[in-house]
Amino acid sequence: MTQKPSLQPPLTLKDKIMKLTYNDLINLAKGASLLTTGGGLCLDDQLLSLRRHENISLELKKLEDLDPDCLLVTASEVGTADAKEMDKTHILPQMLITWQKLTGKTIGGVYAPELGQESIIIDTAIGLSVPLVDFDVAGGRAVPFVDINSFHALGKEYSIAPLVVATDQGDVIAVDTPMSIHNVETFLRPLATLSKGGVAYFVGGAIRVGDILGEGIQNRSLSRSLQLGTAKNMNDIFSLISPYLTLKGRVIGMKEINRNGFNCFEANFKTDNGDTLSLFILNEILFIKDHNGKSCVEPPDKIFIIDERTLTGVSTKNLLSGKDVILCASKADSLWDTDTAPAIFG
Repeated sequence: MTQKPSLQPPLTLKDKIMKLTYNDLINLAKGASLLTTGGGLCLDDQLLSLRRHENISLELKKLEDLDPDCLLVTASEVGTADAKEMDKTHILPQMLITWQKLTGKTIGGVYAPELGQESIIIDTAIGLSVPLVDFDVAGGRAVPFVDINSFHALGKEYSIAPLVVATDQGDVIAVDTPMSIHNVETFLRPLATLSKGGVAYFVGGAIRVGDILGEGIQNRSLSRSLQLGTAKNMNDIFSLISPYLTLKGRVIGMKEINRNGFNCFEANFKTDNGDTLSLFILNEILFIKDHNGKSCVEPPDKIFIIDERTLTGVSTKNLLSGKDVILCASKADSLWDTDTAPAIFG
């Protein structure tokens, strides 16, 4: 690859507030797809969902430019991988009223639980009339479990409750009891079965800006994704993800492993040079091993799966269809450079 990088200078958000137009929102979702390590929502579905915001702009703010007392929340959907995104137009105002009654507090911004759910956090921020905040708590990637997050890595107290959960049947459930990241999956996933579409939507995980400033959480992953979404070639992408391993090839065989609720596989990946490597895939957690079974890449390092033709990310599910892709491995965010990090990833 000999293309010369053509990206604009890195985003600095000098004016403290960046107004994201519809085209910016599209580029944000496209760029984030490159960083999701084979997971996140279907990009095509997200782009379709974002069409409702063609005439709307949204603020993107740096964490350090918010008032220390500003309260931030996250939003996410939990359910089956093929579930359609919920329409939040009518349910979100009711959820906000419920939240305010539950907490007596005002929401000042929305942060991402991981990359790959951009249309959900965009819908939420617009519905609440608050800005997006430029970081995610998974460390610039997507993850299969809620407890793989910055707060767990840093040993900080964190509760997903108070939270408000909604189903596509119009049910709204409020929970005020503190709920650790270890039991939130057990609580939320059964609620998804109450929805006709098999998905539940929640707003929660309230954090105060002043409590996380300077803790290594502000990773600027949204502005980074926005810049990646304007990439013109692979060198543009490489300049931003700094891979230490790059492989071109395709999956030539795989074996499914039974893990309820997850895409779990062992697969063989043949490079364009004729080398064969093995992959272990659990949704967004990937391992690469050489022909001798020696581990080349393992979590918390990140493996990005890229379609060179479209310059977008490829899901692990689509990777297994024999698609030609580029695998790139990059070092994890510094907050994962600890002895306990591998155990958190399981």
